[in-house]
Amino acid sequence: MFYFKKSFTTLVKLFFIALSIPTLCSAAIFNEDTGHYYEIVSSGESGAWINAEFNARALGGNLVTINDKEEEAWLRSTFGTDEKFWIGYTDAVTEGTWEWSSGETSSYSNWQAGEPNNSSTGGLDFGEDFAVLNWYSEGKWNDWTILRPDRATIGRFDGIAEFPVPIPTALLLFGSALLSLLGIRRRGKM
Repeated sequence: MFYFKKSFTTLVKLFFIALSIPTLCSAAIFNEDTGHYYEIVSSGESGAWINAEFNARALGGNLVTINDKEEEAWLRSTFGTDEKFWIGYTDAVTEGTWEWSSGETSSYSNWQAGEPNNSSTGGLDFGEDFAVLNWYSEGKWNDWTILRPDRATIGRFDGIAEFPVPIPTALLLFGSALLSLLGIRRRGKM
C-alpha cells in the first residue's frame, strides 16, 4: 500500500509539472468551418518545403490542404497576405501530377496565370516541385524550389500546418503516468 501512495503522489506531481509545460500546439488556431487546427511551422534554416512538411507531421498533420476559396480566404485573413507560405501541394513524385501531401483529393487550386511552370533559371536543370501561397496578388500560388539561384533575393518561407486535434503535452504525460500507475497496481496484486 505504501508503494501505491508514493506512486500516486508522484503521479500528482507529474501532472502539475506537465501542466506548467507549454503544449505542443500552443499556437494552433481553430477554423470552425473545417474543424481543423492550423499553425505556422518552420522550414528550417534552409527554407526547404520538406522541413516544413516534417514539422507539420510532428504535430499530427501535414502542410495545409486547401479545399476551397473560403478556406484559402480564411488562411490569408488569419496568417496574412504579405508573407509567402509553403502549402501541401507537390509534384515531386511525378512531374506535372500535383498531389496534396495529406493524401486528400481536393480539386481546388489557385495558380497564378502561367503557373505551375516548373521554371528554372541560369540554365540549371531542376524543377519547381512545391506550391507557395501568397506569391502573387490575391493569394495566387506559384511552384517553387529552394534550389533556384535567385532564392536569396526571394527569402525563405515557412509552412502552414493543418491537423485535426492538438493533444496537449500535459494530457500525454498524465495519460502515460496513469497507465504506469495501473501497471504498478496490477503487479502488486500478483
